[in-house]
Amino acid sequence: MSAPWRMNRIATPASALIMMMALPRCSLVSGPDCIDETRSFSVAGSLRNTAGDSAGRGFLDLFEARNARSKSTSAQEIMYSVTSRSVTRSTVTGIHVHAEGTGALLVDIPIDTLSTSPDALTNTYTRRPYPGGSLPWRDLYELVGSGGAYMDVHVSGAADPILRGNVMQESPVRDWRSFVHAYCS
Repeated sequence: MSAPWRMNRIATPASALIMMMALPRCSLVSGPDCIDETRSFSVAGSLRNTAGDSAGRGFLDLFEARNARSKSTSAQEIMYSVTSRSVTRSTVTGIHVHAEGTGALLVDIPIDTLSTSPDALTNTYTRRPYPGGSLPWRDLYELVGSGGAYMDVHVSGAADPILRGNVMQESPVRDWRSFVHAYCS
């Protein structure tokens, strides 16, 4: 005779359904599009004018999501904000992220002029898809996360950027390279 805790029969359809519903959301029932690993980091820095005075602040967040099983990327997104009290928003013609060593253009940040504070040159309150650039996402993620990037602001009538500053992660820097379990879509 079997022990009372052993199950000697095949599970019924109802018990199988209950078990499937009780499994974590990122289980096999979620399907192949389950996004359950993410990684991200934020960099920020003071933007200085041509005289070297602090004249603004730049912020950039990079976010990536992928399927834990297939490792298929499902999202590569950025969020950004650039502020300055010394630059008139209507004169801004470009905001960029460049590679520190080479000056290569990494990200051309869109100039959003939504209803924001007067010192906001551009910002977004939600992540947006990475539009692509001179580097593949993996290389961009590594370069910016390692502190190898700067941000600059261009205005009409000036050949060179009027604001520039390195953007780096603030201490303490956490493990930004590894993916962690996050959520299912």
